[in-house]
Amino acid sequence: MTTPPTAKVLSHASVGYGGGLALPGLTSLLATPLLGHVGLVNIVPLFLIGVVVTTVRWGRGPGVLAAIMSVLCFDFFFVMPRFSLNVDEAESLITFGVMLGVSLVLSHLTGALRATALEAEMRASEATMLHALARDLTGAATLVDVEMCLNTVLSRYVGVTARLLLPDAQHKLHALDGDRDSVGDLERLIANGVWATGRFLPANPDLRDDAMTLLLPLPGAHEPRGVLALHEPKTAPLRELPDSLCAAVAALVAVALERIESVQKTLSAAPQRTIVE
Repeated sequence: MTTPPTAKVLSHASVGYGGGLALPGLTSLLATPLLGHVGLVNIVPLFLIGVVVTTVRWGRGPGVLAAIMSVLCFDFFFVMPRFSLNVDEAESLITFGVMLGVSLVLSHLTGALRATALEAEMRASEATMLHALARDLTGAATLVDVEMCLNTVLSRYVGVTARLLLPDAQHKLHALDGDRDSVGDLERLIANGVWATGRFLPANPDLRDDAMTLLLPLPGAHEPRGVLALHEPKTAPLRELPDSLCAAVAALVAVALERIESVQKTLSAAPQRTIVE
């Protein structure tokens, strides 16, 4: 059974916030032998390092939690009176305020850098995928080749399978295998809506299944040339694909379909030579 995306997000969040709680405690344990040998001001950076590590690994939320817990652990384990949250000197309160402020700023900046790095990595992966798809589609000679190239590239980079739904002579969408029963009635109805409106649509063609399908119209000169269905595998949820990436994939496929159609028309219109013995 496929693990719902929400459950995976909650699992990752629980691990992150657990790390935000655990790292300040671990830092306190490792820094305790230093007490009495170095000043408290030299112990503070150890907690700040923990905040940065937490934010880089799990994100801004766990980093903020680590910042708050670091101040509490520093107060409880290192500031006199020890093992108490009471503070004897006003100077310590200033230290706590500065430590918390610096920790939160570090968490915010590190989180922003992490988000930027992840965004750049995702864009680079998308560009690589589009380049590979364009290269493979250039060598596709038939519609079956196009669908095969799609499945090879998309399964490698985004973990989905693809199916082309193209209109027949009666202007009804069908799969390339020619078996009308291979496309369910509900999927055909939704695909017809996408074909008519020219808009992307995530849907669940099989209400008995929790897997999702993303339906993309294939652009044409006057109307969409058909529909590209991206199916979520059972083992992993379909990650949210940017509209720009979906549009680029659909455009590349449409160009390949147009090229193949043009070649077929040219071959069919070419005069047949007869050999006279």
